Amino acid sequence: MHVLIIGGTGFIGNRLAQRLATEGHHVTVLGTEPLDDKPNLHQIIGDRSSLAILETLKVMVVDAVIDLIAYHPSQVEEMIAVFDGRISKYILLSTIAVYAPPFSFPLKESGHTYAGDGPDSYGALKARCESILNEAFSKSAFPSVILRSAPIMGPGDPVSRELYFLKRIQTGEPMIYPWAERSHVLNIFIGDLVTAFSLALKSGKATGNTYHLSFGDSPTMTEYLQAIAGFAGKQSVPIAALPLTDLMALGFSVYAFPYFPGAEGKLDLSNASADLGFRPTPFKEALQATFADLPAERTALTKLPSWPGRNATQTRLCGTHEFLHEALERQTLEALPKAQPSNIDQLLGKLINEHHGFHLSTIQNWTTGDEVYEEMVLNGAAPQVAEVLLVADEIAEKIKEFRSFDIRYLEKASALLTGVIEKRPNHHWLFDCYVVNPPAYTGDYTADNRPLSLQLVDFCEPEPNFGSADRFLIFCAAETSYHHLCKWLLNQISDFPKINLRLLGSCYLMTNQVDNKTGHVVHLPYVFDLARALTKAGHAACNKLTIGNANDILFTQNKTEQPQISCDHFITDLLKITIDGEYYLFDITQKKLLAISKILAYLVDYFTPTEINAAMIGAIFGFPEHKAAEIAGFYDEYFKNELKSYYKEAVTNDNQYITSQKLN
Repeated sequence: MHVLIIGGTGFIGNRLAQRLATEGHHVTVLGTEPLDDKPNLHQIIGDRSSLAILETLKVMVVDAVIDLIAYHPSQVEEMIAVFDGRISKYILLSTIAVYAPPFSFPLKESGHTYAGDGPDSYGALKARCESILNEAFSKSAFPSVILRSAPIMGPGDPVSRELYFLKRIQTGEPMIYPWAERSHVLNIFIGDLVTAFSLALKSGKATGNTYHLSFGDSPTMTEYLQAIAGFAGKQSVPIAALPLTDLMALGFSVYAFPYFPGAEGKLDLSNASADLGFRPTPFKEALQATFADLPAERTALTKLPSWPGRNATQTRLCGTHEFLHEALERQTLEALPKAQPSNIDQLLGKLINEHHGFHLSTIQNWTTGDEVYEEMVLNGAAPQVAEVLLVADEIAEKIKEFRSFDIRYLEKASALLTGVIEKRPNHHWLFDCYVVNPPAYTGDYTADNRPLSLQLVDFCEPEPNFGSADRFLIFCAAETSYHHLCKWLLNQISDFPKINLRLLGSCYLMTNQVDNKTGHVVHLPYVFDLARALTKAGHAACNKLTIGNANDILFTQNKTEQPQISCDHFITDLLKITIDGEYYLFDITQKKLLAISKILAYLVDYFTPTEINAAMIGAIFGFPEHKAAEIAGFYDEYFKNELKSYYKEAVTNDNQYITSQKLN
């Protein structure tokens, strides 16, 4: 067969020409650069749209035409005018960039394209070329075949995205890539593309049809980069997988990323498989072939070309573009919140307080998953840093009763494993807690950590058994259990002369009980938060403790000495604490404890800030006028400088306190 290849001197055409010539075809190449002399190869040098070349093509006798570079609709129209009725196949190399959003995956050839609409972009112009060919096939049976190729990779690629990635990974610096954990890499190995052209020439079913060409096992970007990291001698790739919309708002260009982000699935290759017999190379084998000729000395990777770049001028321009892109990357990464090393109390605190976007997974899901595993996202939102806590199945099942969550899938490479809670052998409700610090999974998360013990406690009985564990996780669902818990708490903080705050500070509570008065889920966990704060302040054991909101004591005894508890006061932000003669204010939202003076404690107990003045202080405490004025001035300054963050509004210039929620 005599085959004309238009654009046969570049990365694709050179390999295709040699492949077809080796198969016995007589090949003529039309291009602008000379080729090496090869058997069965003939070359025409010139511009495809020049009148001289078009006249030459009109008298040339060929069996098939492969057009690798038709970009503008007028170029396709010229080929139809020249070859209509004279050839058995016209194969156009098109692109998956012809598709217009929204995308539905797996993407089929019947998907909506930019044909007839859209800007004069590369994809839109290619779509119009396809439309012209389809119309010609319908009208005159022009024998067109359209191969919609994904981006091409392989050895010798002058704009290799893979070599760019390899160079970046070699530096060890973090990399930003949009939606890396769910965005698939849609590309094709150069050898597979060349094979597809050969198959299309031979196929009797191809004429008039369009086919996808890509990897069959298109990986996610995280998986792709992780595979490339192996060739750079790296165990992992630090990736910040941020939403594309957020990145564009920061000034990133979607075209600055080597592979277009956002493909949440693969291409449907069933038509190419059925009609052409197309069988793509697995992506890891394609990477192996791409990197086969790299120098063994990895430091030489720094000399690899920048992405992208074709000739000297373009390389300089794209190198500048690359420099600006990477500078913006560094700036963005520096501004991101960093995941701080955690301890068990921080992890349990996030767990019981529905930390925004905190990830949970069972140990089984993590250890049995190869690269992708199922996890739960509390509150249904994913944070920028995917902090993951692995929990035993028994705890996971309990959490499902109390917390709302979404089931999602997360790649290990983009996960930050922060801790593990696993069941202790031969113990029903006892678990071992490990902090992964520094957070990295090596397969043995117990190697460098002494575990803390965690006991699950259920208040089905009035007096549950608290063992000798380091921490206690309390689940309180039924109303009866809730009342048992309230009574137990009251007994604990009324146990004079010695109150065990260390025990209370070791407890973490999950409850879904709703207070009948307010309709809110009760805020009893803040009792345990307060105990932790007081313990840290040096009050692990105490002789007397009162917890109040203004002059209303939270825990009280009624006339018949039956324990009662008021939950609605916990919904306000600020509590006053008196413990062994010392006074504190406790912000239950921020979990912050602030030491205050006795005088200030009395004032907070009985008056709102706007009511306090020198005359009032003198009348209450019998102070002389100058002393009362001094205390009032101190209070006013102290309040404005130290306490205004605890209130809902601000202090105005005339010292009037405006608030929608005063302390009564």
